[in-house]
Amino acid sequence: MELGPGFVQPEIDARAVLANKEGFAAQVVSNPAGRVRRRFYELLNGYRAVASGGRLNNNVGGPVADKQEFITRYKFNLCFENSRYPGYTTEKLVEALRADTVPIYWGHRSVATEFNTRRFLDANEFHSPEALLDRVIELDQDDDAYCDMLAEPWFPDGRVPECADTALLGDFLERAATWDGTPVGQRLVGRVSGTRLERKLRTIPRGRWRSSWN
Repeated sequence: MELGPGFVQPEIDARAVLANKEGFAAQVVSNPAGRVRRRFYELLNGYRAVASGGRLNNNVGGPVADKQEFITRYKFNLCFENSRYPGYTTEKLVEALRADTVPIYWGHRSVATEFNTRRFLDANEFHSPEALLDRVIELDQDDDAYCDMLAEPWFPDGRVPECADTALLGDFLERAATWDGTPVGQRLVGRVSGTRLERKLRTIPRGRWRSSWN
Protein backbone atom coordinates (compact mmCIF):
# COMPACT_ATOMS: atom_id res chain seq x y z
CA MET A 1 0.00 0.00 0.00
CA GLU A 2 1.60 3.24 -1.15
CA LEU A 3 0.62 6.54 0.39
CA GLY A 4 0.63 9.77 -1.52
CA PRO A 5 -1.62 12.49 -2.96
CA GLY A 6 -3.69 9.90 -4.82
CA PHE A 7 -4.08 7.55 -1.87
CA VAL A 8 -7.62 6.38 -1.23
CA GLN A 9 -8.18 4.71 2.11
CA PRO A 10 -9.86 1.31 1.72
CA GLU A 11 -13.45 1.30 2.90
CA ILE A 12 -14.27 -1.23 5.57
CA ASP A 13 -17.36 -2.75 7.10
CA ALA A 14 -16.46 -2.15 10.74
CA ARG A 15 -19.02 -4.67 12.00
CA ALA A 16 -17.69 -7.38 9.72
CA VAL A 17 -14.12 -6.58 10.73
CA LEU A 18 -15.01 -6.83 14.41
CA ALA A 19 -16.80 -10.14 13.86
CA ASN A 20 -13.61 -11.61 12.38
CA LYS A 21 -11.36 -10.61 15.26
CA GLU A 22 -10.03 -13.63 17.15
CA GLY A 23 -8.81 -11.92 20.30
CA PHE A 24 -8.48 -8.84 22.43
CA ALA A 25 -5.07 -7.26 21.88
CA ALA A 26 -1.63 -8.00 20.50
CA GLN A 27 1.87 -6.63 20.47
CA VAL A 28 5.03 -7.60 18.59
CA VAL A 29 7.99 -6.35 20.59
CA SER A 30 11.53 -7.65 20.81
CA ASN A 31 13.36 -4.62 22.17
CA PRO A 32 13.34 -4.74 26.00
CA ALA A 33 13.83 -0.97 26.18
CA GLY A 34 10.81 1.22 26.77
CA ARG A 35 9.83 1.40 30.42
CA VAL A 36 6.53 3.14 29.61
CA ARG A 37 5.58 0.41 27.16
CA ARG A 38 6.45 -2.38 29.59
CA ARG A 39 4.39 -0.74 32.32
CA PHE A 40 1.32 -0.36 30.14
CA TYR A 41 1.64 -3.90 28.78
CA GLU A 42 1.44 -5.18 32.35
CA LEU A 43 -1.67 -3.09 33.02
CA LEU A 44 -3.37 -4.15 29.80
CA ASN A 45 -2.45 -7.79 30.27
CA GLY A 46 -3.89 -7.60 33.78
CA TYR A 47 -7.28 -6.69 32.32
CA ARG A 48 -7.28 -9.27 29.51
CA ALA A 49 -4.54 -11.44 28.05
CA VAL A 50 -2.42 -9.65 25.43
CA ALA A 51 -0.98 -11.89 22.72
CA SER A 52 2.72 -11.10 22.51
CA GLY A 53 4.27 -12.20 19.23
CA GLY A 54 7.77 -10.77 19.51
CA ARG A 55 10.74 -12.10 21.45
CA LEU A 56 9.77 -10.03 24.51
CA ASN A 57 7.07 -11.58 26.73
CA ASN A 58 6.34 -14.09 23.98
CA ASN A 59 3.29 -16.20 24.77
CA VAL A 60 2.30 -17.54 21.35
CA GLY A 61 4.88 -20.27 20.92
CA GLY A 62 7.66 -18.17 19.44
CA PRO A 63 8.18 -15.02 17.36
CA VAL A 64 5.55 -14.68 14.64
CA ALA A 65 6.62 -14.92 11.01
CA ASP A 66 4.16 -12.32 9.70
CA LYS A 67 3.58 -9.38 12.03
CA GLN A 68 0.91 -7.78 9.84
CA GLU A 69 -1.18 -10.93 9.63
CA PHE A 70 -0.77 -11.55 13.34
CA ILE A 71 -1.96 -8.15 14.58
CA THR A 72 -4.89 -8.21 12.13
CA ARG A 73 -6.48 -10.93 14.26
CA TYR A 74 -6.90 -8.68 17.29
CA LYS A 75 -9.13 -5.75 18.23
CA PHE A 76 -6.28 -3.63 19.61
CA ASN A 77 -2.60 -3.32 18.84
CA LEU A 78 -0.23 -2.05 21.51
CA CYS A 79 2.21 -0.05 19.38
CA PHE A 80 4.29 2.16 21.64
CA GLU A 81 7.47 3.69 20.25
CA ASN A 82 10.76 2.71 21.90
CA SER A 83 11.29 6.37 22.78
CA ARG A 84 9.66 9.74 22.18
CA TYR A 85 11.23 12.62 20.26
CA PRO A 86 9.60 15.45 18.31
CA GLY A 87 8.68 14.26 14.82
CA TYR A 88 9.63 10.62 15.50
CA THR A 89 6.92 8.31 14.20
CA THR A 90 7.90 4.85 12.98
CA GLU A 91 5.99 2.25 11.02
CA LYS A 92 4.19 0.96 14.12
CA LEU A 93 1.11 3.18 13.89
CA VAL A 94 0.61 2.70 10.14
CA GLU A 95 0.97 -1.07 10.46
CA ALA A 96 -1.78 -1.11 13.07
CA LEU A 97 -4.06 1.03 10.91
CA ARG A 98 -3.49 -1.22 7.91
CA ALA A 99 -4.43 -4.20 10.07
CA ASP A 100 -7.91 -2.75 10.71
CA THR A 101 -7.26 -2.70 14.43
CA VAL A 102 -7.43 0.10 16.97
CA PRO A 103 -3.87 1.21 17.75
CA ILE A 104 -2.92 2.03 21.33
CA TYR A 105 -0.10 4.43 20.58
CA TRP A 106 2.53 6.27 22.60
CA GLY A 107 4.90 8.63 20.81
CA HIS A 108 5.61 12.28 20.13
CA ARG A 109 2.89 14.82 20.81
CA SER A 110 2.57 16.21 17.30
CA VAL A 111 1.34 12.84 15.99
CA ALA A 112 -2.12 14.39 16.34
CA THR A 113 -1.30 16.78 13.49
CA GLU A 114 -0.35 13.85 11.24
CA PHE A 115 -2.96 11.23 12.09
CA ASN A 116 -6.62 11.38 13.08
CA THR A 117 -6.75 10.78 16.84
CA ARG A 118 -10.38 9.69 16.57
CA ARG A 119 -9.02 6.59 14.77
CA PHE A 120 -6.56 5.51 17.47
CA LEU A 121 -5.84 5.92 21.17
CA ASP A 122 -3.13 8.54 21.63
CA ALA A 123 -1.49 8.12 25.03
CA ASN A 124 -0.71 11.85 25.05
CA GLU A 125 -4.41 12.55 25.57
CA PHE A 126 -4.51 10.65 28.87
CA HIS A 127 -3.09 11.89 32.15
CA SER A 128 -2.09 8.42 33.32
CA PRO A 129 -1.74 4.85 32.03
CA GLU A 130 -4.73 3.92 34.18
CA ALA A 131 -6.87 6.52 32.39
CA LEU A 132 -5.79 5.10 29.03
CA LEU A 133 -6.61 1.59 30.22
CA ASP A 134 -10.08 2.76 31.27
CA ARG A 135 -10.71 4.00 27.72
CA VAL A 136 -9.52 0.71 26.22
CA ILE A 137 -11.93 -1.14 28.51
CA GLU A 138 -14.79 1.14 27.46
CA LEU A 139 -14.15 0.43 23.79
CA ASP A 140 -13.68 -3.28 24.41
CA GLN A 141 -17.06 -3.47 26.10
CA ASP A 142 -18.96 -1.20 23.70
CA ASP A 143 -19.08 -2.57 20.15
CA ASP A 144 -20.78 0.55 18.79
CA ALA A 145 -18.06 2.86 20.09
CA TYR A 146 -15.35 0.49 18.88
CA CYS A 147 -16.81 0.30 15.38
CA ASP A 148 -17.21 4.08 15.23
CA MET A 149 -13.49 4.45 15.92
CA LEU A 150 -12.59 1.73 13.42
CA ALA A 151 -14.55 3.53 10.69
CA GLU A 152 -12.77 6.87 11.14
CA PRO A 153 -10.29 8.02 8.45
CA TRP A 154 -6.60 7.56 9.22
CA PHE A 155 -5.65 11.16 8.56
CA PRO A 156 -7.13 14.52 9.60
CA ASP A 157 -9.76 15.55 7.02
CA GLY A 158 -8.96 12.32 5.15
CA ARG A 159 -5.88 13.88 3.56
CA VAL A 160 -2.44 12.28 3.52
CA PRO A 161 0.03 14.58 5.32
CA GLU A 162 3.40 15.37 3.82
CA CYS A 163 5.15 13.19 6.39
CA ALA A 164 3.35 10.13 4.99
CA ASP A 165 3.67 11.00 1.30
CA THR A 166 5.94 8.32 -0.17
CA ALA A 167 6.53 10.39 -3.31
CA LEU A 168 7.93 13.29 -1.26
CA LEU A 169 9.96 10.85 0.83
CA GLY A 170 11.45 9.34 -2.33
CA ASP A 171 12.43 12.79 -3.59
CA PHE A 172 14.07 13.60 -0.25
CA LEU A 173 16.06 10.35 -0.19
CA GLU A 174 17.21 10.87 -3.78
CA ARG A 175 18.44 14.39 -2.97
CA ALA A 176 20.15 13.13 0.17
CA ALA A 177 21.89 10.33 -1.72
CA THR A 178 23.20 12.59 -4.47
CA TRP A 179 24.08 15.67 -2.38
CA ASP A 180 27.80 16.46 -2.35
CA GLY A 181 27.86 19.35 0.13
CA THR A 182 29.53 19.49 3.54
CA PRO A 183 27.63 17.57 6.25
CA VAL A 184 25.91 19.79 8.80
CA GLY A 185 27.87 18.21 11.63
CA GLN A 186 31.17 19.20 10.06
CA ARG A 187 29.95 22.72 9.39
CA LEU A 188 29.10 23.16 13.07
CA VAL A 189 32.35 21.78 14.48
CA GLY A 190 34.12 24.52 16.42
CA ARG A 191 31.31 27.00 15.88
CA VAL A 192 28.83 26.03 18.58
CA SER A 193 30.61 26.65 21.86
CA GLY A 194 29.61 30.00 23.36
CA THR A 195 27.12 30.78 20.61
CA ARG A 196 23.42 31.55 20.86
CA LEU A 197 22.73 28.00 19.63
CA GLU A 198 24.61 26.51 22.56
CA ARG A 199 22.79 28.77 25.01
CA LYS A 200 19.47 27.80 23.42
CA LEU A 201 20.24 24.10 23.74
CA ARG A 202 21.02 24.57 27.41
CA THR A 203 17.54 26.03 28.01
CA ILE A 204 15.60 23.04 26.64
CA PRO A 205 13.78 21.49 29.62
CA ARG A 206 15.14 18.02 30.20
CA GLY A 207 11.65 16.77 31.02
CA ARG A 208 10.63 17.37 27.42
CA TRP A 209 12.82 14.48 26.38
CA ARG A 210 11.79 12.08 29.11
CA SER A 211 8.93 9.64 28.92
CA SER A 212 5.49 10.70 30.10
CA TRP A 213 3.90 8.97 33.09
CA ASN A 214 7.12 9.10 35.12
